[in-house]
Amino acid sequence: MDGARAREPSLAELAERAGLSLQQALEVTAASRASTSLDEPLGDQEDAVFGDLVAGEGPLPEERVEETLRNEALANALAILGERERDVIVLRYGLYGSEPKTRDEIGRGLGVSRERVRQLETEALKCRARPRETELLGREPSGLRQDLERQAWRAAAS
Repeated sequence: MDGARAREPSLAELAERAGLSLQQALEVTAASRASTSLDEPLGDQEDAVFGDLVAGEGPLPEERVEETLRNEALANALAILGERERDVIVLRYGLYGSEPKTRDEIGRGLGVSRERVRQLETEALKCRARPRETELLGREPSGLRQDLERQAWRAAAS
């Protein structure tokens, strides 16, 4: 502690110097021993580390892959729609980070009636999308609306 000693200070000396009781000093040293590095190898083979066992904050890798595949399938399904139908679906369900819009708002933006927006939406959702894309979505063609609504709800919630 003061450089004049040739030995490590005792716990009692450290506690006194730090202004702690001996019990508090014991608790501090016990807590420091309980800490473990996330990079500490597990087992003798060292093929895994402690951090592999700790759950992360975000989604699991499998969930990220599933979401990526679903987004790709949705993009493919939207890509084969006509431009107006695609615009209506994207705007109506708030895809690609936009806020979901009402049929009135979409109609004003596209210069068509609310009824025409409804017709375009219905045509798009009757699934002009090829069966391959809807299969990748994990839904029958009629389930595309549910997927879009679910995605819009998630976007609004975040």
